[in-house]
This record gives sequence, C-alpha cells and structure tokens, in this order.
Amino acid sequence: AHLRRDARGRANWGLGKAPSIDTDTPASALPRFGLLQVRNGEIDLDDALLALTLRASVSTQAGTATDRPGAAPAGLQVQARGSLRNLPLIADVQSSGVLPWLRSDGATGTAPLRVDLRVGRAHLKLDGQASDLLQLVGLDAAVELSGPSLSAVGDTLGLTLPTTAAFDMRGRVRKDGSAWITDIASWRVGTSRLRGDFRYDTAS
Repeated sequence: AHLRRDARGRANWGLGKAPSIDTDTPASALPRFGLLQVRNGEIDLDDALLALTLRASVSTQAGTATDRPGAAPAGLQVQARGSLRNLPLIADVQSSGVLPWLRSDGATGTAPLRVDLRVGRAHLKLDGQASDLLQLVGLDAAVELSGPSLSAVGDTLGLTLPTTAAFDMRGRVRKDGSAWITDIASWRVGTSRLRGDFRYDTAS
C-alpha cells in the first residue's frame, strides 16, 4: 500500500463517506472477513499534514481454527521505521487477534494490543485491548511514557513544553465514546512525584 496525503488534506486512502460529527455513527464500514491473511505486507506512508513518513512491514492471519486447519496462531505484527516532524520513529505493534480490528460493530469483541513506540527521545508503551481499527473502540490499556525531558514529548507533538529532568509516567488510558480517559498512577519528573485523572472529550 502506497498512502499519500498532501498539505491540503487530499489523500488517496478514502474509505466510503467522510467521518460524521455524530460520534455514535461509525465513520465508515470496512469489508467483513471470515479469514484474513497477509504474509508479506508493506505500507509506504507519506502524510504531509502530520509531517509523517514511514515504511512498515505487516503480517497477519485471522479466522477460526476450521478456516485454517494446521495454520499458525492468529495474530498481527507491524514493524515500522520512519520520521515524525523530522524526528526518527520506530514502532512495533503486536496483537493476537486481527478480525476485531476490522469490525466497527463490536461483533467479534476486542483484541489484545501491544505497542512499543519511540519518536525522537520519547518512548511510549501500551499493553491492553481494543477493537475497531478506525476508531479504537473499547481501548483499555496500561500506558508507560518516558523521556529525558518533557520537551521530548513536545517535540513529538509539535508543542513547546518545558525542559525538565528525566520523566517516567505510568497509568492507564481508556476510550469511552468520544472521550479519552487517562488515570495516571505515577508520574516522576526529576525529584517530583505526581498523579491524577484526566478526561478529554473530542465532542466538546
């Protein structure tokens, strides 16, 4: 797959209608699969809006045992290398299930999800579950975020954040409809110790 989006937002990957502002309505429906297998997939992405370029290798296999007798266990593996805002990017995504990622109706439930992402000097880990590739419905995962300074996260997001001592944040992130909920159990910045609960609703 060669995916391109220019600075004006024109992309070659449109699927169905544009996303609805009504968050209860799925943005678009992907095809339904009884069996999905990608042996040597490659994704080449160049997104000018996000200042993101990457090349990823993808291997997937999903379905019931009767669909694929004697086959290897179902699963998803994505390994990506590239850059975000001119910062080096390395990503490793793993899941033991595939079909839940392709169903926005939740009929196949959630799938385990592990993400290990490094962008510049920032390091993010997610370990949990989710469903629906397009909207991350049902996301519920333990999260770890670390770096040599909060400015490292700011560089990744294109924001100006203060230069601090090394930090390490651990907690949990969930998605409930249009709301993102983060429960921070521990946030160490130098000798400071913080904790708190945060909620961001994209519909507000």
